[in-house]
Amino acid sequence: MIFLENILFHHLKKKEIETAPIATNSLHFDKQELMDKLEGDEEAYAELMEMVKANLIDIQNKLDLAIEAEEIEDVRKVAHALKGSSLNCCFYVLKDLSLSLEHIDTHDKSVLLSRNNDIKKEIQIVLELI
Repeated sequence: MIFLENILFHHLKKKEIETAPIATNSLHFDKQELMDKLEGDEEAYAELMEMVKANLIDIQNKLDLAIEAEEIEDVRKVAHALKGSSLNCCFYVLKDLSLSLEHIDTHDKSVLLSRNNDIKKEIQIVLELI
């Protein structure tokens, strides 16, 4: 995950990351916005998307483990990381789902599993789009 963050910080201006607006749309992936952030660099886009694919799978595995162990703080930390990556990569539905899990106020495993299932579905949609 640190490698992905380094690539994002290398290709995106720090100010763009810090001041990224809250999404007002429900796009699964806004490729044009990401390409604008990357200043049209197709090579950077291809490299980033390869890392993003691996990162999304890794994050999903970590989320599964945290929920199974009922470690709510770990769930929140992983959801926070997913939210940040999603926002930086213009995956707005995934960002919103991650945000809802990050701020969840229940330890009810069925609720956590339900939210996680929604995130898994959205990750699959994003993986198909990229």
